[in-house]
Amino acid sequence: MSGGAGSKGEPGPLDGWVLSEEIPVVVKRMQDIREGSPGKQDPRPDEAMRILQVFALYRDIDDLLNLESQTGGSESFAPLDARVVLALAALTRPVEQAATLAIKQWKQEKEASATGSAQPQLTDRILHDVTAQRTVQDVAEFIAECRRQDAAELVDRVLEAFVATETSGRTSLDKAYLYIALRAEQCDKDASDLLGKTLHQAGKGTMNRKVPASRFRVGVVGALRHLSPSEKIVEDWINEHVGKPDEEQETIDLVAGLLLGEPEGSRHLAEHVALTWKPYQLIHLCEILAKCSDESLTRVRRQMATRPGTDSLAGIIERWYPSGPLAGTFQDLLADIVEGEGGAARPRTIKSLDNLHKLLALRNAPVECRRELRVAVAAHVEGRTGAEVASLLGKVEGRNEPHRAAQIVNRRLTERLLASKIDARDFADYLDKLQEQPEASNLTFSALRALSALTASGAGSGRLAPVIGGIAAALYENNHASIGFKLLERCLENEQWLNADDAVKIVGHVRRVLRPGDRDWDLLLSRTAARWADTSHKEEVVNALRAKGYDEDVDAINQPVQ
Repeated sequence: MSGGAGSKGEPGPLDGWVLSEEIPVVVKRMQDIREGSPGKQDPRPDEAMRILQVFALYRDIDDLLNLESQTGGSESFAPLDARVVLALAALTRPVEQAATLAIKQWKQEKEASATGSAQPQLTDRILHDVTAQRTVQDVAEFIAECRRQDAAELVDRVLEAFVATETSGRTSLDKAYLYIALRAEQCDKDASDLLGKTLHQAGKGTMNRKVPASRFRVGVVGALRHLSPSEKIVEDWINEHVGKPDEEQETIDLVAGLLLGEPEGSRHLAEHVALTWKPYQLIHLCEILAKCSDESLTRVRRQMATRPGTDSLAGIIERWYPSGPLAGTFQDLLADIVEGEGGAARPRTIKSLDNLHKLLALRNAPVECRRELRVAVAAHVEGRTGAEVASLLGKVEGRNEPHRAAQIVNRRLTERLLASKIDARDFADYLDKLQEQPEASNLTFSALRALSALTASGAGSGRLAPVIGGIAAALYENNHASIGFKLLERCLENEQWLNADDAVKIVGHVRRVLRPGDRDWDLLLSRTAARWADTSHKEEVVNALRAKGYDEDVDAINQPVQ
């Protein structure tokens, strides 16, 4: 056969016998060439392979069936040779011929099974070679040809073989490509079946993972979104199946697996289910996620909290509150709901949150549940005025909740003061509005303590004095001199914190709004700075005030008011 082969697999002039001779003759001559003759002809395994190739490519398809004899006799192809021939035919013949080969082999096996006669099971080998090694487009055309030849049962086996990653080696991107290719071949049902099998295979086994899969691995969700970003292919499939009572729980489990196992595609999928699923479906999903991944749970929770309708939000809150697996995350859910779609800069409107609270009351939601909502609403200080924050804090009910809410609010407001996100006037408005709320004295005391705690800790050194002075001055202007007095008393008595420059700034702020000869101001200075134990430090402050022309204040320090 040397020199007889044509290029690119075409049969050469000396290959004609492979196409014309009976199978036993081909088998015998091939074996002679493979083994060689001592002293006459060297073994040529490469030429034996060439014979198998020509046979696979050009013999009639019927000749390729039943290559393995039932007895394994010498007149039939050896099992390994038969496998090579079928593999070459499945991989290199035109797709239509490869499909015809598979279909005929499959039907032959079915007939043999029906009659009880033995028949080598070669169909799976053909399907494996096609699905594992031919191009995705070839596989799509193979499936379309099976449909045209009315071999629907075989199509399902092809899809199963393609999806079985362990044996086919196909990636999620391959499966996404096949989905698109099948639709182009007008095989929409097969595309849908492929997607279902792929999604179940992708979601399987992720429930027990404590850590999401590699972020560098492309999953089928991300691959399909990349190939067709304007379509919601996975989302539409999920909608169809979660809406069927007998598939609902299975679909919820599947989505949980996808969210846990496909980080790169989880954002859009999490958004979709969070905004469209029913509250009880979301709670089931979140209970699964809570056992496996805080990150995935948080992603879904934050998305569902942006839902616009109070009815669905109330349903979520009602079901989340008593859930055991979600215990410890209820306050996080409420905080996300209060934050709303606009985020920290534009929280959900106070009116909508009041309506949500009323709806929970109408549904007889637990009192503790409603109280926690009030705490969450009050605690969201970003994007609200000081007066709004105080009003919301006044709505918090319960024995311990008002105090807890006030602690959160005061901590966040003082942090924003130090970060210059609000100014002294904002905090003064907050204190002013607190006077209209229930338990005004306790709330005011808590707010002043939070401010004075900043001076004790040394936080914001160099920037805090003008803030304290500005708040006190605004309180005096708003006719809350007693509150301003208490604030300054707490701060001025801390001689370790207050340096000479700070004292000048505070006095300068307050003096601008005091009545001339205000006895309470003199009394304040005599109660605080006048009693400092560090006389040298006191002298520094006195000299700084005198240099600024604040002689009356110096007198109040040097000559304590009786």
